Amino acid sequence: MPRRSPNIVPLVGLGLAGLMLWCWLRQGHSGTFSDADLLPVRQELTGNANGWNTLLSAADNLRWSPELSKRSGHFAAPETWDSSRVAAFLDENQETLHQFESALAYDRFQVPPPQSAVEDYEYLSNWRCLATVALIRAEDQFRRGEEAEGFRAALEVVRFGHRLQESDGTLIHYWIATSIRHQALDRIRWMTARTTLPPETLIEFVRALEPYASSTSGLVNALKTEYKLAKEFLAEMAQGRIPTETNSPLDQVAFRFGSRLFLNVERSRDRLAELCRTSLADLERPYAAGAATRVKQDEGERSRLELMLSGNAVGELMLDLLAHPWERAAAVKCRDNVRHRSTMSILALKAFHARNGHLPRHLDLLVPEFLPAVPIDDFDGQPLRYRPEDRLLYSVGADLTDPLERDGDAPRSRSDLVFRIEFN
Repeated sequence: MPRRSPNIVPLVGLGLAGLMLWCWLRQGHSGTFSDADLLPVRQELTGNANGWNTLLSAADNLRWSPELSKRSGHFAAPETWDSSRVAAFLDENQETLHQFESALAYDRFQVPPPQSAVEDYEYLSNWRCLATVALIRAEDQFRRGEEAEGFRAALEVVRFGHRLQESDGTLIHYWIATSIRHQALDRIRWMTARTTLPPETLIEFVRALEPYASSTSGLVNALKTEYKLAKEFLAEMAQGRIPTETNSPLDQVAFRFGSRLFLNVERSRDRLAELCRTSLADLERPYAAGAATRVKQDEGERSRLELMLSGNAVGELMLDLLAHPWERAAAVKCRDNVRHRSTMSILALKAFHARNGHLPRHLDLLVPEFLPAVPIDDFDGQPLRYRPEDRLLYSVGADLTDPLERDGDAPRSRSDLVFRIEFN
């Protein structure tokens, strides 16, 4: 008589029930929760105080050339500069540049309140384009012999980036604003290597650049805005709603069932607040101290099985996605400040060289006549490394190792900020 196969349906059902019970028991409940210290500060500006609409008008009138999107080799690149094409391009963008100047006359830019963690900010690409047009004009002025006007135009783009860092947006707004600042600071150093302006004028530019270090307050508010949006996103997930265009009732039911098994809202909310507070604290302490903390966190990562059995796999995965850009905020701020202080230092070195015929042996010889203070490397809190014999000024970078001691005279790591002193 043939043996009957065992019915596995009850076993599967029992296993699922056991899994659900396990997840429920693992979730636990948190105590009193408060995140008042993590909420972004936003005071709505009136039209007369906000240059945002004027900035949008400048972007609407922009006459852009797709060729300029290439990193190099286009008609406005320093190595392939085409004066006639640059003149024609700037002529097409006269109205854009006029409105750009009008926008900079406002005290602040404030973007519309971010609404969602997955929102698409279409205007961001126009920010870079406006900055590029303004910097092309700055270099054109410099090349035509209007060197001081070229420097001042590039300094205005640094100020533009600084204003955008404080525009009450998210981290992506801050990243784009910072990249604009880097473009402008790179152009200022390029001009410094070639200028014939007297030392007094270069010192004037050092002082004009000094107030526009990386905006820590803007970065703090961007992180808090990200926290607010992530918390709202978490609440949406807990209700079975996923922010997609195909959020059908069936999707919601399936997601709600899955969230019961693998999403603990309270634990995720607590961890989210902890992650935000840690990232904010990193902005106030030396980067090296924060780096040690991040290494310990990485060493404590759990296996996939432990994650699935934690009762909060969905929440932990979301937090992992947020952790990298939030932790990266401190490094971005440090890189921005290193570029800012290095540009001020190279201007000061050029002024010192023009007056004395040689470079100083140490950076402290620039203080206070050429620089307000010895420039500090934000990554390790020590003075920027300066090697006059090699004509180099540099930072240890995010890996906190001296690139010249590691790589010799040809530092390889892109994380190292190495600036060559190119003038003679």
